[in-house]
Amino acid sequence: MPKFRWPKHRKDLEMSDQQHDNAIAEDGQSAATTSEACNLLETCSPAMASTDSRENKRHRGHRLSATQSPVPDQHGPEQQPQTDGVPRLLRLPRDLLEQVLSNLDARTLGLVAQSCKAFRTYDPVTNLRFVDKVARDLVHVKCGTANPARWKNYNWLERLYIEGTITNFDRKRCEKQGFQFHDNKESSTVNIKLEGIGPKLLVSDVTTADVPLMRWRMELKGNNAMEFGVIPECLQEKGKSMHKCEECPCGDRSAGFASSITVGSTLPIKVPLMRGSVIEILAMKHRLEFMISNPQGGMEMVWHNTHTVPKAYKGPSEMHFDHPLQSTKPLKLAATCWARASVDVLHVPGPGKPQ
Repeated sequence: MPKFRWPKHRKDLEMSDQQHDNAIAEDGQSAATTSEACNLLETCSPAMASTDSRENKRHRGHRLSATQSPVPDQHGPEQQPQTDGVPRLLRLPRDLLEQVLSNLDARTLGLVAQSCKAFRTYDPVTNLRFVDKVARDLVHVKCGTANPARWKNYNWLERLYIEGTITNFDRKRCEKQGFQFHDNKESSTVNIKLEGIGPKLLVSDVTTADVPLMRWRMELKGNNAMEFGVIPECLQEKGKSMHKCEECPCGDRSAGFASSITVGSTLPIKVPLMRGSVIEILAMKHRLEFMISNPQGGMEMVWHNTHTVPKAYKGPSEMHFDHPLQSTKPLKLAATCWARASVDVLHVPGPGKPQ
């Protein structure tokens, strides 16, 4: 079965069906047949799986097009899982078919879209492909209070893939650095606090070599002096590796942004952060993206002589940064924290929160 194809540019999202199929063929990816997609989907529908289990077993392994009849069984009469050349699944009412598709994740929905043109037809009301409409509805459910359309450079299928990406923390390493993880049952979130002085690094448990996409989404609850970004894996033991943009032996450097009150940071981007700010990071092998959402009526901490004082924030409520990466070695998500740093983790389900 072909791998899920992550579009390289926004123009990939505007391809026609014929161009889409040609692009897949050029990449050496063979599309699955309609029968394979239907078998895949029918496993998500218990009622259909129970009624068609005999047909699926009898014809397993045979590849059928949308207009071909099933291969007759040599040991019994021919079964007909299709009617008039149309798979039974595609003859379901549209709303029921949407319910079947809603049990799939983004990667499987992408395979379904590649396998059959019927799932790529455009809805006249929403002007979205059938699979994109299903993905949009799933994104709205997963986002909760977050803006479902905040990642404007991606289509709904890609946004569903982003929302379903969960990157955990290297808890063993982080706890040695003084971080404490607390489950908040009331808000169904995980809270992370730094006990002691900084700078200390909060790092992910995987790298860009392990997964195609890493994602963190956190809300600030404590000290606003923080930095977010990626670091080379070989520098994860150095607390100032991102703060000072240190270079590893291979020549790779850390990348990211710092809050505007962070003193001594050599990161090129400084952003106002405050209690209640939500930071979301997407990291791919050659690309880093940030989404910062600041609360309405928030109080920004600014330096006055040698002290920080609160000041009413009057800047934009949402900021989006795109940072190209030219690394040759694996990178980890990282956050530099100082004393009294505290964040609520929003991308990992907490106790009592559905997966």
